Amino acid sequence: MLLVTSPLAPAALAQDPGDLIHEPTNEDGFQVVASSGFGDKLNSAASSMQWFKGDLYVGTTRAGQCVTLATVGSQLPVDVYPFLAATCPFDPADLDLAAEIWRYSPPSGRWDRVYRSPVNVPIRAGRFTARDIAYRAMTVVKEAGGQTALYVGGMTAADLFPKGFDRAGYPPRILRTSDGSTWQALPQAVGSFLGNLGSGIPGSQIKPVVFDALVGSGGRLFATAGDSLGNDAVLVSSNPASGNDGWQLASPAPEAFPVSAVAVYNGFLYCAVAGRQGSPYRIFKADAGGAAPLSFSLVLTGGDSASASAFRAVALTEFNGRLYVGTGTPPELVRLDADDSWDLIVGEPRLTEAGLKRPLGGVSLGLGSAFALQFRTLTAHDGKLYLGTTDWSELLDVFAPLGDVAQLEFGFDLFRSADGVSFTPISRNGLGVDHQPIVQTMASTPAGLFVGSASWTAGAEVWSASSAAAASADAMSPPARVEAVSEELVDQSVVLAWEPVSGATQYRVYRATVVPVMDILSGVTGAPLDGGPVADLLQGVCDAVPLVCALVGALQSGFGIPGPFVAITATPDTFLVDERASTLPALYFVQAEGDGGLSTVSNMAGGPSRAAFISFTGVSSRLDAANHARPARARLRIAKFLRRAQLAAQQGGFDSSRRLLAAAEKGLKQGPVVQRVSATEAQDLAYFFQGLRRNVWLAGQDLIPLDAVLQGVP
Repeated sequence: MLLVTSPLAPAALAQDPGDLIHEPTNEDGFQVVASSGFGDKLNSAASSMQWFKGDLYVGTTRAGQCVTLATVGSQLPVDVYPFLAATCPFDPADLDLAAEIWRYSPPSGRWDRVYRSPVNVPIRAGRFTARDIAYRAMTVVKEAGGQTALYVGGMTAADLFPKGFDRAGYPPRILRTSDGSTWQALPQAVGSFLGNLGSGIPGSQIKPVVFDALVGSGGRLFATAGDSLGNDAVLVSSNPASGNDGWQLASPAPEAFPVSAVAVYNGFLYCAVAGRQGSPYRIFKADAGGAAPLSFSLVLTGGDSASASAFRAVALTEFNGRLYVGTGTPPELVRLDADDSWDLIVGEPRLTEAGLKRPLGGVSLGLGSAFALQFRTLTAHDGKLYLGTTDWSELLDVFAPLGDVAQLEFGFDLFRSADGVSFTPISRNGLGVDHQPIVQTMASTPAGLFVGSASWTAGAEVWSASSAAAASADAMSPPARVEAVSEELVDQSVVLAWEPVSGATQYRVYRATVVPVMDILSGVTGAPLDGGPVADLLQGVCDAVPLVCALVGALQSGFGIPGPFVAITATPDTFLVDERASTLPALYFVQAEGDGGLSTVSNMAGGPSRAAFISFTGVSSRLDAANHARPARARLRIAKFLRRAQLAAQQGGFDSSRRLLAAAEKGLKQGPVVQRVSATEAQDLAYFFQGLRRNVWLAGQDLIPLDAVLQGVP
């Protein structure tokens, strides 16, 4: 048995490549294709992206920091903007707020600005501001007549200039183009539904200033419209180009139903609805082809207010037949199936109406980092799920002791996953570019994956990564499914295991210790701090500020920050027992090494794992429950293999047990199609069979108790 208690001496890893997570080697081939806000740092965010007729279109947000501070200042009894915005014009009216749309044409790499907002909105005598200060959403719609058009949702400065801006005369608008060069705003005649939008949503006090999201489905266009605080309603049109009264309200008033994200999945429109007064987010769905107003039904709630669940979900995307939900603070990842069952992928274990939910991925909030403020963007590309965060670590740079602790994490995090469960870090420092805290948008295109950032100080960046550039054909593959044994079974040492890699002679294991935020603050201040009193203090303003409610839950759950990843061993085995002195959680990844050199990094594993321990009893119960709900011959056949595998393991035939489990997994794809389980259930069962095979092997090595593998953890 290989026991590791401390990092190896330098001589043991003479060619140690260093901290590969915080000093990325750009294994995905990301290249900067636009920088510094397309040459103008006032383009502070690449807020929207869409592939259209062979080109990439990017919409910008202007002067995000100044606009945000000035908007907040204008709504307070005393305008604090001049005191907070030292780098902004003293008068917000002096800001150049004309949002832009840029077109990128691969493979030439040429960028062209194809649209700039007019500056024609009066805000006071002799002063004008831009018609659109941001283009926050884009989508392509195949219209009823057969024409394909690109739609772009804009934002006005009404909340920035509340005293002088004519909301009724200048509502938020949607631009349309059929060729990428000629742009027209949808008709908004005075008195029409779309024309009156600036005066308020029917039945609501909310006066929209922005179209936050656009989603096309079956010739219809869904849009979310709301104020600058994210109180959005859903609008819908079957003839979006007509504007005016061709649009209708599709959701309840945003006071009771504030929509924060939308997606069409399995023929339904799914809406993430923000919580109120400390309540968690909820997910609703409605028939995407239904008559407006749509009839919504509750799919899930993020948990009770005592859990670590976020109050707002901010990203929805489909991957491998499921709908993935990324949330704000504290950031967690949830996966929905077509039957509305759901799994927690990343987050804190917690009790829900559906019982105890443990994260399948085994890693807690923020994928192990308290600096992850949101799982801001989710995009499926080339058979993988990409996840980008909003990161707040760089805010600590103003206070040297904390900045020194946080500097490894400055910049957004970007992850990818092949199975939607375990995630591999691409970068935890903004792809190595300074002052890039947010992955604002991503787009999957025939030319590769594009990533757009938001930066208040440095301007937006755009990166691209083509599939061809990601890795050479002869490169060694990284170890697959690196996992630690569940904390349900072990809570001190970490038992880590992974799949063997062809051609590998040894494996390098790296570890980072995750330190709770309160412990770090105690170390910096020199005085012990207790998260309980801090949480109690924050609870007093929880109802007024939902983000504070989320922070309370995060502090109570031990939300932490990872240190540097350190190489702790090189081993020929495919497992590791890490007998650490620390009781703090840790993050791990593994590299394979052979004659061809080092592989790329594996997925990141949390140790001990927060996932439920996989046992024969647990998998059998899952099969029985599914068969009770919807009988299938395939499950009966698979269950026989499972029982035989359990008996073989019980009798000490570990190799036979693992072969039978492999046969059970293979059986998922055998037999007539009508007799098989659904594709998503097959994915789940394959995942559990692989985990069970791993645990049988670990029990055969006397690394974990056999009884736990057979019967589960009491």
